[in-house]
Amino acid sequence: MQPTWLITEASSGRESIEKAKAENPDYITMDYNMDGLTGGEAAHEILQNAPDSTIVMFTANIQPSTKAEAENLGVFFVGKPVTENSVKQALDYFVSRP
Repeated sequence: MQPTWLITEASSGRESIEKAKAENPDYITMDYNMDGLTGGEAAHEILQNAPDSTIVMFTANIQPSTKAEAENLGVFFVGKPVTENSVKQALDYFVSRP
């Protein structure tokens, strides 16, 4: 059976939270640097409302503090640029989750 995917896009941290509340997604990818809230702030709120969502953060903000924030949130961190290899890292992470 082929998986059914609903792909939704948000243009800001606040919008990502609202869409996650409405759609309760299984998998989320996001950037750290977004309009309004950071990806860390948005991920924190999303996980409060949709704790079963699995989040991967793609970002060029590769500072140790950003990586630590992602780790503390339980968010998988992938440094940009987005390449075939980084997408594979994200997909492998999604597949490894229960």
